[in-house]
Amino acid sequence: MPRPNITRRHFFQDCGVGVGKIALASLIADGAMGRLAAAGSGMRSGLPHHAPKAKAVIHLFMAGAPSQLELFDNKPELSKLEGKPLPPSIINGQRYAFIRPDAAVLGPRYKFARHGQSGTELSEMLPHLSTVVDDIAVVKSCRTTQFNHAPAQIFMNTGFSQPGRPSMGSWITYGLGSEAKDLPAFVVMSTGSGISGGAACWSSGFLPSSYTGTRFRNAGDAILNTSTPAGIDPGTQKDTIDLINAMNDRRLRLDGDSEIATRIANYEMAYRLQTSAPDLMDLSSESKETLELYGCDPKVPSFARACLLARRMVERGVRFINIYNEGWDAHSDVAGNVKNNCAKTDKASAALIKDLKRRGLLDSTLVVWGGEFGRTPMVEASVSLGRSQGRDHHPQAFSMWMAGGGIKGGQTIGQTDDMGFNIVKDEVRVPDLQATILHCLGIDHERLTFRNAGLDFRLTGVEPCRGCSSLFAAGFRLAAPISDHMVLQREKPVAVWGWADADESVTVSFGGQTKSATAGADGKWMLKLDALSASAEPRTLTVTGKDGHKLEVQDVLVGEVWLGSGQSNMAMTVAGCNRFEAEKAAAKFPLIRHYQESSTHSAAPAAEGKGTWKACTPENVGGFSAVLYFFGREIHREVGVPVGLVNTSVGGTPIESWVSAETQSSDPETKANFDNQMKNYLAFDEKKAPELFQKQMATWKAAVAKAKAEGKAFVTPAPKDPLAMRRFKGGPAGLFNGKVVNLVPYTLRGMLWYQGEGNAGNPGLYEKQLSQLVTSWRTLWSDEVPFAWVQLPNYRDSDSESWPRIRESMMKVLALPKTGMAITIDIGDPKDIHPKNKQDVGKRLSFWALSTVYGKNVAAISGPLPAGSKVEGASIRVSLKHAEGLKTRDGAAPRGLLIAGADKAWKKASGRIDGTELIVSSPEVAAPVAVRYAWAENPDCNLVNGADLPATSFRTDDWPAPAAKK
Repeated sequence: MPRPNITRRHFFQDCGVGVGKIALASLIADGAMGRLAAAGSGMRSGLPHHAPKAKAVIHLFMAGAPSQLELFDNKPELSKLEGKPLPPSIINGQRYAFIRPDAAVLGPRYKFARHGQSGTELSEMLPHLSTVVDDIAVVKSCRTTQFNHAPAQIFMNTGFSQPGRPSMGSWITYGLGSEAKDLPAFVVMSTGSGISGGAACWSSGFLPSSYTGTRFRNAGDAILNTSTPAGIDPGTQKDTIDLINAMNDRRLRLDGDSEIATRIANYEMAYRLQTSAPDLMDLSSESKETLELYGCDPKVPSFARACLLARRMVERGVRFINIYNEGWDAHSDVAGNVKNNCAKTDKASAALIKDLKRRGLLDSTLVVWGGEFGRTPMVEASVSLGRSQGRDHHPQAFSMWMAGGGIKGGQTIGQTDDMGFNIVKDEVRVPDLQATILHCLGIDHERLTFRNAGLDFRLTGVEPCRGCSSLFAAGFRLAAPISDHMVLQREKPVAVWGWADADESVTVSFGGQTKSATAGADGKWMLKLDALSASAEPRTLTVTGKDGHKLEVQDVLVGEVWLGSGQSNMAMTVAGCNRFEAEKAAAKFPLIRHYQESSTHSAAPAAEGKGTWKACTPENVGGFSAVLYFFGREIHREVGVPVGLVNTSVGGTPIESWVSAETQSSDPETKANFDNQMKNYLAFDEKKAPELFQKQMATWKAAVAKAKAEGKAFVTPAPKDPLAMRRFKGGPAGLFNGKVVNLVPYTLRGMLWYQGEGNAGNPGLYEKQLSQLVTSWRTLWSDEVPFAWVQLPNYRDSDSESWPRIRESMMKVLALPKTGMAITIDIGDPKDIHPKNKQDVGKRLSFWALSTVYGKNVAAISGPLPAGSKVEGASIRVSLKHAEGLKTRDGAAPRGLLIAGADKAWKKASGRIDGTELIVSSPEVAAPVAVRYAWAENPDCNLVNGADLPATSFRTDDWPAPAAKK
C-alpha cells in the first residue's frame, strides 16, 4: 500500500485539536530520549574534545556597536588632535559608511581611570564594571571584516556574513546537547526593538531546526501560546500530544527525516514549558538584595531583568543564552549614546558577574560582552542627516570583554595605535573569538563539523584560526600558589604546575635544576623538582614554553610550608588578637610568608583558585591568620629556615563543607548526615529566608533582654543571615571543592586544623568526620603529612555536653599516625567564641611540631591525656600520658572532677596526684565506676603537666549524653 503524501500543512489542518496553541520553536532537553536521536538532543560522540572550563555561555550582545574609545580604549592623543584629520598613512585607503576618511578627529568624551589589583583602565561610564575588573579580561584588539550592521552581527554570531549558517548557540548545543530538562538549551532574549541581523543571528541554519534559539520574552509569559487552550484540561492535552507524537514517530520510522524528530521534541518541550517557563520568569523568590544588585524591577522588561533571568537559566542547565541589547549605533552624540546605554547595562552586567561568582557559577559560566564592530576615531557630522559629535562604523579595531569559564580575569589583551585606529598587538579576529568560546566549552573548533551539500562546515570557517592561544582560555599560566614571594618546601620533591596549550612542552628552571613536562589535552601540566635545600636567598623560578611563552616567579624562598584550615578561629587575623600593636611593631620577619587562598565555594572540584603570597612585615601581618602566624614564628625561630603559611579557612563553617562529597557519602556513618545536609541545602527557599532570619533575630533579642533583666551573662552570638551564609559558604563539600582541591599538589610539610564549633550540634559524628578529613586530605596530596588540630577551648556556661564531647572526639582521632592536638581549655573566653589569645594556641601547636617533626627538645608536646583507669575500692586511679611533673596550676587541690557509681548519678569528687596518675574519690560514692574531668563547656579545672600545659577534658565512661532540656 503506497504511503499517503501527508504534508505538514495537511497534518496540522486535519488534526483539528488546536495544536497551533503549542509553541514550536523549542529545543529538546532530555538527551536520554533515544527516539529523538535524529534531532541530536544529546552530546555528540567524542565530545567534549578536552576538559571544559565552561558549561554554559551568556553572550551579552551590544547591538549597534559600542564606542570603545568612550569605554575601554583610552586614547589621550585624540584629544590633542581633535578637529584635525588623521594622517593619510593611518587611513590607508579605508572606506566608511557615512564619513569621509579625512574627517576630523574626535577626542574621547569621558575620563578614564585604573581599577582593581590589575590596574585595568576603564571609562567613568562603567562605575559598576570597575568593581569586578579583576574578574574580566578586556580585549582591545578585536577586528572584523564587516562594516555594516546586519552582516557584521550575523558574522559575529554565525561566522559568516550572510544568513543561512548555524549560529554559535546552535553549533554549541548541536555538539554538547543540553543539561536542562524542562527548558530549551539555547535561549534568546532581546531588550529593544530588534537587531539588524534579525533571526539569522540565532538560526540553526543547515543544522536540524531543533538547534534554533528559542526566543523568550523579557516579561510576562516567556513564550506566547504555551498555555493550555481554553476548554482543554491537562489530561486531554497530554493525550493529544502523545497521539500526535505517536503519529510523528511512525512517520519518522518511515521517512527518517530529522525534522520529524525535531517536531516530536518541540511538542514535548512545549508541554514541559507550561510548567517550567512560568517558574523561571517568576522573580518573586529572588531576594530584595539580589534585585537591587541588578537594578531590576521584576515587573518591568529591561536588560537588568534579562541578566537576572540568564543567571536563573544557567542554574537550570540552559547551555547558551543570547541577550541582545540594541541602541548603541552612535552616528550622532556619541557621548549621550554611551551615557544612556551604560545607565541601562553597566550595573546589570557587573551584577551578573558578582551573582554568578557568589553562587559558585562563574568558573563554569562564560560571559561575553561586546558588539559587532567599533567606532571611528573621526567625528561624524552631517547637517542633512541631523548628525553631530558622532562616530561611524569601525571594523579595524574594537573592544570586548569576557569573564569566567576558563578566562583569566584581570588582564588586558591587545593594543591599538595611539589613534585607536589600527591594531598593533595581538589581533583577535571574529573566528579567533569564536574558537576561544568553543575551547572554553571543551570543543576543538576544527573538529566540530557538520556535512552539508557535500562539504564539512564549521563555525570558524576554513581560514587559519589562532583561537585558544595563550592570551585566552588555555592560557600560559601557573597555578595560583606558584607565584611571587612563595616558599617552596625543602627536602622533598617540589610540585610545580600550571596550564598551557594542549601538547605544549613546558620547562621549569630553579635552583640549578631544569625539568620539563608536556601539557595534556586539557592544557594542564605538572612536574616535580628534585628535593631542595633550605635557602633564604630570594631567587627566580622561570617557566618557558613555545612561541616565546615565558613566566617568571620572583622572590622565591625554600624552607618549611604548612597549610592551615578550618573556621573563624583559624581565619581570625593577627589584627584581632591580644596586643596587636606590639605584635605589629615586632613583625619584622621577611622570611615568613603567608598565602591567603581567596576563592569561594564551588559545586564541583575546582582545579584553579586564587590567592596571594605576602611577606611578614608590620604593614602586612595584620591580615595573616593569627594561629598560623604565631605557629610559624616559633618554627622560624627554632628551626632557622624560611616558613610558608597557606591559609584556606572560612568562618562559621561545619566540617561537612571541607570533606569531599565522595568521602562523606561512601561511608555509612556519615552518608545519612551528608544526604540530609545536601537535601536541606538544595531545598533552601531564598524567598522565605528573610522572614526566617527576622524570627531568629527576634528570638535572640528576647533571650538577650531576658538574661539582662535577670542579671545573667548571655554569650550566644547573634544568628547569621542564612541567605548571606549560604552564598558565603555554599553547601556540603563546597569549600573542599572551591578552596582545597586547587591547592593540590603544592608540596607541604604538614597541616593544621582549627574547627569544631560548627559541629557542636552533632558531636557524636565528629570523630568519624575529623578522621575522614585527615585521611582524605592526605590521600588527596598523596602524602601522609603530619596533621594537628586545636581542641575546642573553654566557652560559655551551660549544661550542654556538646563541646566536651567534641573535645573527646578530637582526642580519639589522635589514634591516627603522625597527628597532634593543642589543648586550649584554659585560654578560651567564656564570653567570646573567638578568644583573642592566639599566641599560646600557635605556640602549643609548635611544641608538637618542633618535637615530632623537627626533632627538637621541648618540655612537652601536649597537655596530659587519659591513658587508662582502674577501680581501687572506693576510688578510681586514672593514668595519664604527657603528664611528667603533673600538678595543679594554682597549687590547690585538683578541681573539675566528677565521680559516679552504677546509678550514673554524678557527684563532685576530690583528687590526689600520684606521679603521673590521678586518684579520684568521693564519700558520696562508695562503689565508683566512672570519672569525668573538666566535663563542661567552660570548666573550672586546674590540672597541668610540668610544662604548664593543661590536661584535656576526659571521661572513663561511654554513657550517652542526656536528653536536651526543652
